[in-house]
Amino acid sequence: MTYPLQYFRIAIGNTDNNIVASKSSLAPSHHTGKTHEKWYLNYKSDGVFQIANASNNQVMTGNGDKITISNNSNSSSQNWKIEGVEKDYDGYYLYYKILNEGQSSKSLTYTANKGFSLSNYSGINYQKFKINLDGLEGFAANCKTSSGEKACTIGGLFGPVVQVNNLDQLLKECNSVDPKTIVINANIDSKSTFQPRIRDYKTIVGSFKYHTIYDCDFRTNNRDGDPNDNPSDNIIFRN
Repeated sequence: MTYPLQYFRIAIGNTDNNIVASKSSLAPSHHTGKTHEKWYLNYKSDGVFQIANASNNQVMTGNGDKITISNNSNSSSQNWKIEGVEKDYDGYYLYYKILNEGQSSKSLTYTANKGFSLSNYSGINYQKFKINLDGLEGFAANCKTSSGEKACTIGGLFGPVVQVNNLDQLLKECNSVDPKTIVINANIDSKSTFQPRIRDYKTIVGSFKYHTIYDCDFRTNNRDGDPNDNPSDNIIFRN
């Protein structure tokens, strides 16, 4: 991997438990900060992902009504759709359902004292999960405000990963309307541009070897006065 992966935690409903990998199974746990509590996505296609554990790179796998953690076999039973089901006070998804692609009606479900399984989605609390990115703090993270609970910023988590090597590529990807993780794969000098636009749901992350953008002055607001072009948000810069 040429860049630091974006890890996240999966919180169970409105509880204070996250999902952890426990050998070949899933288990609930209070926040520990340990690697087995952290997950990352492998993008497969639009809206479809593998969910891999940071401790061993094994992926969530559906098998009938059971769910396990196993080696990556590129099976459809290891592909998942993460779909928003409930928004926060500001209109961003706070809760998601996690559906198995091989059994599209089956949703990840937690049952107290029994563990995790796949069952038809009905909207109960233990079928709804928060996606909380590792490393975010304050109002960028999942938090309580005077207006209510705020969802965690997710940047380009639910989009493909693209690598850019020059200014033209960087500007094109930043100005696209789809979620993306944009990896800076070369040191880029942007002094020839004037406030280029970066749009919603983008993560800009430096690669391990090259990770510098010189004279950057990204613009999130609508400078041209189009009333239908809202200011950009849900943006993350890393590394």
